[in-house]
Amino acid sequence: MAGDTNKSLIEFSAPLLPHLLALNIPVLVSYGSKDWCTPFNDYFHTECIRLKKKNIVFNTYIGTGYNYFPVDAPGKINYEGFNWDKVADDWLKWLKN
Repeated sequence: MAGDTNKSLIEFSAPLLPHLLALNIPVLVSYGSKDWCTPFNDYFHTECIRLKKKNIVFNTYIGTGYNYFPVDAPGKINYEGFNWDKVADDWLKWLKN
């Protein structure tokens, strides 16, 4: 059988927010503010604040895209601005806490 099954299409369409909010383990969410899915991450962050979820931490890297490279106003990625060392350092600090 070729292609996606009906079950996979339904599962990919199901909202994850209730499942994420139900987690009680420590969770780190890291993302660039210029990533296309930023509005969803910002909404998730707002819901965590509203529900007083203390186990979910957000690291937003302002002005960066999906891979944490700087993105200018017209949307051009600056591949010279490598930020992965900073992101990895932040992850390590979070893991140690």
